[in-house]
Amino acid sequence: MISIIIPTYNRPESCCNTVRSILKLKIKSDHEIIIIDDSSSEKYSFSEFGGRVNYFRNDTNSGPSKSRNRGVLLSKGDIIFFVDDDIIITGNVFDKHLDLYKQDGKIVSIVSNTISIADDDRKNLNNKLNGYINSRGVNKLGKDANIPGHYLTAAFCSIKRDRC
Repeated sequence: MISIIIPTYNRPESCCNTVRSILKLKIKSDHEIIIIDDSSSEKYSFSEFGGRVNYFRNDTNSGPSKSRNRGVLLSKGDIIFFVDDDIIITGNVFDKHLDLYKQDGKIVSIVSNTISIADDDRKNLNNKLNGYINSRGVNKLGKDANIPGHYLTAAFCSIKRDRC
């Protein structure tokens, strides 16, 4: 089983778009979608998803890291996926990640790049961010290097439960 954890704050429509994109996929593995609302002032509704989403709300705003950690505590999956609330999933990257874990038992986490489909201002910012990320840290270490945990970027990534 996999757990897909989506932290969110004041972006209900964007978050719903992310969930819609995930639900369109034919994920091979059993999965759960957990949304952690970080005490948003905006109203969220997931009724259109007919119970296929587990929604939890933080009592106080704690930030995305603590929301992700809460999602892990509430999850059941062996592989944890962190997906930001403004990511549209195309292609079945969940199955691709799972295939990589099966191929190489040494893999404990996988970080995926994203391509922004946001408006022009955010797209330019995101493209600059991706360019920066792709020229730093983990990309300098080499294919078979042991990667320190502080290189984990959480826009879209996965990690084995026993490493959380």
